[in-house]
Amino acid sequence: MLYAYLAYRLSPIYGLIGFLLFVSTPAIARLSNWAYVDLGLVFYSTASLLCLWRWTEDKNLHAWLLLAGLSAGFAAATKPNGLLALLLLFFVLAWNLGRESKNAIRVRVYHLTLFLLLAFIPLSPWLLRNFVWTGNPLFPFFPSFFGSGSGGDGGGTALGIFARRHLLYGESGWEIAALPLRIFFSGQDDSPEYFDGVLNPILILFLPWAFRGKWVKEKNIFFAFALLYFLFAFFLADLRIRYILPIVPPLVILLVYGIHNVYLRIVRPSLLFAALILLATLNVVYLWNHFHKVAPLGYLSGEESRDAYLARMLPEYPALRFVNHELPADARIYFIFMGRRVYYCERAYFYDGSDNPWVLLRMIQNAQSGDHIKARFVERGLTHLLVREELLSRFFGDNLTPLQRRVWDFFATQHLRVLYRDRGYSLYQIYG
Repeated sequence: MLYAYLAYRLSPIYGLIGFLLFVSTPAIARLSNWAYVDLGLVFYSTASLLCLWRWTEDKNLHAWLLLAGLSAGFAAATKPNGLLALLLLFFVLAWNLGRESKNAIRVRVYHLTLFLLLAFIPLSPWLLRNFVWTGNPLFPFFPSFFGSGSGGDGGGTALGIFARRHLLYGESGWEIAALPLRIFFSGQDDSPEYFDGVLNPILILFLPWAFRGKWVKEKNIFFAFALLYFLFAFFLADLRIRYILPIVPPLVILLVYGIHNVYLRIVRPSLLFAALILLATLNVVYLWNHFHKVAPLGYLSGEESRDAYLARMLPEYPALRFVNHELPADARIYFIFMGRRVYYCERAYFYDGSDNPWVLLRMIQNAQSGDHIKARFVERGLTHLLVREELLSRFFGDNLTPLQRRVWDFFATQHLRVLYRDRGYSLYQIYG
């Protein structure tokens, strides 16, 4: 899609540049072999955005509005933050229609309604499922309006992004204010402090030149979509690169426009080429290192088994393998600080609605003794705990009083039996 758009607007060479810059972006390349759906959201949100642009160019081509609405619906059906993409795409359409004074209000309302109805088609099965399971069709959003339902167990203190990062990482006000720039320069894989992913500063370095020349209106739309999506995601969730990936395609488009405009005006194009090669080298180095880390050739050639490959790549996989092979079929496991990575688990499980085990914390805080904690686990039908020990120990240190810690220690001594421990993960059986 990026190639088609840029080749149509500029030339096939620029289309190829946009394609290569996108697929080589570190966060995009890394997610291509992970069991996450974020790239699906990127695809559908980009498809809807480009289809809306094409329809606004020629409103007689109604198929583009049809595709835009359906794509927006698939984006929202892919994962919950796709609802944000749907909202912003609706705003993009409304803004475009509002600029055309020749259209009657009735026509504008018709097109906006049609867009939402089309989006509802692929989204409706998920809304129905959420309503049946939780009583909230937009779960996990708006719990105060629809009720919390039966499917979520969130909790904890609601801290804003600034307070969280200050408390967790000790960041100063200037560091927090610079977050929108830092995500492009200082991202690191597997580090929540550094956004758990890597982008490339090239995505924003050419922005000052992107808005020159023709097609300023659609450039403004691409920039507004990227900026608003980032700001909404920034304030609504923990800042992770993969949560904001829908901003990458519009930024790539603007980057290529910037490169094109600089090339038309620069006296010595060799300087531009050198800068592009230097910045693109960052992607190449990352891809080279990532390829060697993943080392897929042994698995693809059959020299390495699937089981051995997964155990090498996923630190929690050996624990899940033990669960699948050793626990009875009626076991129900509470995952604690497992990142909700349950893709390979073949037993019933439970995890909190947020990243932290607030359900466990409330059990401990409300318990008078270790037996009370055990009773709460029994009420929920939980038979085992699978824990990332380091994070749980830190969580207890930050949230439990000395008395509450003694209650937990008594429970652990009397009612927990270690069945497995490796790579920082422990499996406990609840007994007694």
